[in-house]
Amino acid sequence: MESNKKKIVHDENDKGHRYGNFHSYYNFHPPSDRIVPLFEKYFPNLMDIIIQHPNIDNSNPTLIANEKKGEGKRRVLTYCDLGCNEGDLTLAMANELHKRSSLNVRSFGIDIDAELIRRANEKSKILLKDDGVEASFKVGDLTNALDHLNVCENFFQSDAACTSDDEAEGERKQTQKDCRVCFDLCSIFSTTMWIHVHSGDEGLKLFLKRASAMCNVLLIEPQPSKCYRNINTRLRKRKRPEVDGLSELSMRSNILESIHDIMLKDCGFVKVHPATTISSKKDLNKENSKSTTTTTCIAWNRNLLVYSKVFDNGDAGENCT
Repeated sequence: MESNKKKIVHDENDKGHRYGNFHSYYNFHPPSDRIVPLFEKYFPNLMDIIIQHPNIDNSNPTLIANEKKGEGKRRVLTYCDLGCNEGDLTLAMANELHKRSSLNVRSFGIDIDAELIRRANEKSKILLKDDGVEASFKVGDLTNALDHLNVCENFFQSDAACTSDDEAEGERKQTQKDCRVCFDLCSIFSTTMWIHVHSGDEGLKLFLKRASAMCNVLLIEPQPSKCYRNINTRLRKRKRPEVDGLSELSMRSNILESIHDIMLKDCGFVKVHPATTISSKKDLNKENSKSTTTTTCIAWNRNLLVYSKVFDNGDAGENCT
């Protein structure tokens, strides 16, 4: 179970500065600020990495479900946005994935704020640009192993859905891969800090392990260390209670490297380096040893990190570095 778990209590007077559920977020950070550099500047081969991933035909529950229905292995790309806010970026990503792949896309967003999720579901009726793109959004607590797992399984309508109310059991099932959940791509845009401050170092590690177990390719945009300092500063300005325990977060001072180490050592992923490719197993250790300073920046100095799942034979995909 995650350590240092804290009960989530929403208060509109926090204005999003306690959990990151800002209600006007995309007025300041439009989706194009991420979409354009992600696909056109830093990772032009991202679609190849996703579509040609070696786990593609074995793990996709949508594909498996289609086959059971007698529809054959009709390819559908699945995408999950963890911490989706009111869905603008999730929907923009889904549209972009469909445009660049010509595949049908099923997208899914999770957030702790019910009002943001309501808005996201409303926006999906307006912002989706093609019949080949579907989107749904659900409320979920990403610091809670069972909640995180159940909402994702419900998306796939898996026969192996966890029914236990015991969070430890949910963590065990996820770890042992008893539950059939595998997205082609998951994204974590500016959400890691909020997971970290409300569930601690171990909670962040377990969250990244869960997210990794549920996808083939993981895109992470971590908040840098300096953002942690702003949490209580902004809460104090609003005369709101501070978040406790920030000084106890040992990974906070070196958060990018800590996340990188977790992804490589605990999650079995390899880093995809910007605009570069490798194809042989012998290059994996060499590439993994590179510092996270070989990363990318978007409009407001946030890093975009992409990781791809590696299998026992060392295969991370032909285009994965």
